[in-house]
Amino acid sequence: MRLFDKLFVRAKSKVRIAIPNDKLVILSRKKLVGESFSDRRLMGFSSEACQFLSCKFERMHIESASFGGGRSESLYEDCSFDGSEIYGSPGIARFERCTFRDVRIEGFFSLAGSFIDCVFSGDIRGSVFHGSLPDSIYGPRDNEFRGNDFREARLVDVDFRGGIDMSKQQMPVSWSIAQ
Repeated sequence: MRLFDKLFVRAKSKVRIAIPNDKLVILSRKKLVGESFSDRRLMGFSSEACQFLSCKFERMHIESASFGGGRSESLYEDCSFDGSEIYGSPGIARFERCTFRDVRIEGFFSLAGSFIDCVFSGDIRGSVFHGSLPDSIYGPRDNEFRGNDFREARLVDVDFRGGIDMSKQQMPVSWSIAQ
């Protein structure tokens, strides 16, 4: 899939920098069905108010992810992130029935991400998932977080905050609320 040949970014010094399309993906108000972003190594990925239905984000390496940029939520439904390395934040995004198998997720600070019936395995490190937030950069927010399967995930320095009902998640046997 070729969304851009090159994206030009204007820096404070007013120098134009060409970033090839294989390093940065920015999408706004798109509906994509069955698309594949797999096997890419990106400096950044950002979507705003997009819908991704049955899309593949497999074996990707994303240095700076924002799966829901801006103020409008992006939806990921029945998508696969299997085998990917993801660093960054979900942003304002809703993940329904998505798979994150054999992933490495790090620094995933989820203030406005909803996760429903998703499957996780692999390493999740230094990450925080939030439920309800009375006040945040996104304003008051209630995120849905239910039916997720973390049984095969290695959770290291991972926290679930803001009223996430842990009885509605499947957690690794070694995991406990005290962790």
